[in-house]
Parts: sequence; C-alpha cells; structure tokens
Amino acid sequence: MTLSDLKMESIKDFIPRDNSLKPVLLGHLILKLFNQMGFKEIYKCGVGRMPKGLSRNTYFVAI
Repeated sequence: MTLSDLKMESIKDFIPRDNSLKPVLLGHLILKLFNQMGFKEIYKCGVGRMPKGLSRNTYFVAI
C-alpha cells in the first residue's frame, strides 16, 4: 500500500497524544497496523521504543 505525502501528513496528526480530542495510537499499535499491511517491525517493549529509536511521528512518515 502506498500513501501520498499529503495523506501521510494528514494521518500522522492522529499519532501524538498531546491533544485529548484525538485518539491515542501507541507505538505497539502503530507497528501492529503496519505489520498487518506487510511490514515486519518489532516494538522494543522493555525500552518502549519504535524501531531505530524514532518518534512515532517520524517513524510513521519515514516508513
């Protein structure tokens, strides 16, 4: 699945939890979503980190 840059920019606004009006999409849930689309990523549970130590927003846009 390929998303345009505009769609990615729009979707990434729903990832951070700085706004209580937006749903929270935690790191492990982001990876679960991407893995369901065919990616093979692992959330470092003990460390609480996205792959490559990226923030959720940066990971989402970089992938």
